[in-house]
Amino acid sequence: MRPVKKGDVPTDRNGQPKQYSEYGKAKPDLLRRLGKFCSYCEMELKDGTEVEHVQPKSRKRDLEKKWSNFLLACKRCNTRQGKKQVKLEKCFWPDRDNTLLAFSYLPDSRVVVNPELEDDVKHCAERPMKLVGLDNIPKNLHDDPRFDNRRRAWMQATRTRAKLWESSAKDETREEIENLAPEVGHFSVWMSVFADDPETRKLLIRVFSGPAEDCFEAKTTAPVKRPGGKL
Repeated sequence: MRPVKKGDVPTDRNGQPKQYSEYGKAKPDLLRRLGKFCSYCEMELKDGTEVEHVQPKSRKRDLEKKWSNFLLACKRCNTRQGKKQVKLEKCFWPDRDNTLLAFSYLPDSRVVVNPELEDDVKHCAERPMKLVGLDNIPKNLHDDPRFDNRRRAWMQATRTRAKLWESSAKDETREEIENLAPEVGHFSVWMSVFADDPETRKLLIRVFSGPAEDCFEAKTTAPVKRPGGKL
C-alpha cells in the first residue's frame, strides 16, 4: 500500500467544507486527490472504481458520508473487506501512516509484512493486509487480477530498469517511465524495483497522483515515518 495524501475535506464554491448527500458523490474529489488507483492493491482503476469506507457503513452509520472515512478501492478489495469490523488504532492505513514501510513487495508478486518491523507493531500491518486479501496467492493467476497485475507491473518495471541502465539516453528512458508507470499502476512495485535509483524514484513520486511526499526523505527518497502517523 502506498501512502497517500487525501487531505482535509474539500470545500465548495463558498469555501465551506463539502457535505456529501451521498457517499458516491465524493468520488470525483477522491479521484482528483488520489488518482485512479486502488488505495489497497494499487491497481489502476480503469473501471469499477468504488468509494471505500474504511470503517464499514453498516457498522458506522454516522461515518457513511464522512470524508475522513473514505478511500478509493477496486471492486475486489472493497468486497473482501465487506462488513468486517475495523479498529483504526490497530492497523496501518495509507492515508494516516507510511504504509510503504509496512510491507515488502517481492519479485514473485507476493506482498508480505516488512520483516524489519518491530514485533509489537507487525500486527498493525498484518490486519489490513488480510482484511482485503493483499496476501492472497491464487492457484490460477487469473483468479485474482490484483496478483496478476502486480506480476505484470514487476515485469514491466524490471524491463524499463534494465533499459535505463543500458541506455546512453537516460532522459528519454525516464520519460518513457514517466508515461508508462502511472498507466501500469502499482506504485510500491515500481519503488521497489528502483530501490537503488533515487532519481527515478523522485520521478515516480511526482508522476503518480496522490503519494504523500512527506513520507519520503527529500534527497534519497528513503521512506520515513509519517508525521503524526503510527509508522
